[in-house]
Amino acid sequence: MIIGIGEHPKKQLDFLREYFKNESRVFIYPNFFDDKSSLITKDYNLYIRKLIRHRKEIQIAVWPDYLYRIINPLKLLDNITWVFPLHKISEISFVLKLSDRFNIYLGFPNRPELRDYGISRFINIAKEYSLKTWLLGLKPKFIRYIHLFDGCDVTPVSLIGVGFRNLMDSTLLEKYAKFISSLLTKEHFPYGNSNRLFY
Repeated sequence: MIIGIGEHPKKQLDFLREYFKNESRVFIYPNFFDDKSSLITKDYNLYIRKLIRHRKEIQIAVWPDYLYRIINPLKLLDNITWVFPLHKISEISFVLKLSDRFNIYLGFPNRPELRDYGISRFINIAKEYSLKTWLLGLKPKFIRYIHLFDGCDVTPVSLIGVGFRNLMDSTLLEKYAKFISSLLTKEHFPYGNSNRLFY
């Protein structure tokens, strides 16, 4: 299991970098890169400019949603491991094309309206094509399924009762960091039977 931590306020990022300084499985912004504001609006040019600006620091990044071309600027970023957000099963042919050129994780969007399949189908497809799996945006209801994934990204809303504002409290910030540590062992299943899949 590896963990991506996207953009947070500077104070929180500084704390998390210090907390995880000896943990190679945690990638903290911009080592993990996901600029949701430009991706949601499909502003690919802005997203790619930001990628290029941070290209020496980025190790893992989210591939732009619904982009089915390997445009020239992205060809230059072959040192980056990409998480491809799989919205439709039909996108798998492009994922396989990407995997011929880049290191790829198959990304599972956490919102059901953003995909045309359930988690069982997702896991089966990943196994069929020998693709590593990534949970895009861990939420509390997904924690019981974390063992099915090779990686995920977290935010304060991944932990019940915590938000970005709450992380100004140093006690909660440390609780958040300990929660992230627990995910690395895939032992954090507090919500019942982790073997049941949801759809």
